[in-house]
Amino acid sequence: MFELYFLTGGQMNKIDYISKNELANSLSVSVSTINRKLDEIPHVKMGKARTSRVIFSVPQVIEYLESQGPNKKMSAQTL
Repeated sequence: MFELYFLTGGQMNKIDYISKNELANSLSVSVSTINRKLDEIPHVKMGKARTSRVIFSVPQVIEYLESQGPNKKMSAQTL
């Protein structure tokens, strides 16, 4: 897990990020499934190359998963 800090209103705020592998493991799906869903799952790409690192904000991923409804295989409860 990565921790990124940013300054807003004079206060330091922390956002937790996880890697593609960590997301796949926590959701019990393959990395290939995460790759296929990249158009849907909110993420940050760390560069412009095809092989650039991709990280995911945990709060944004949870919000995305909850918006998908209870019948989806991926679940926010696993994060």
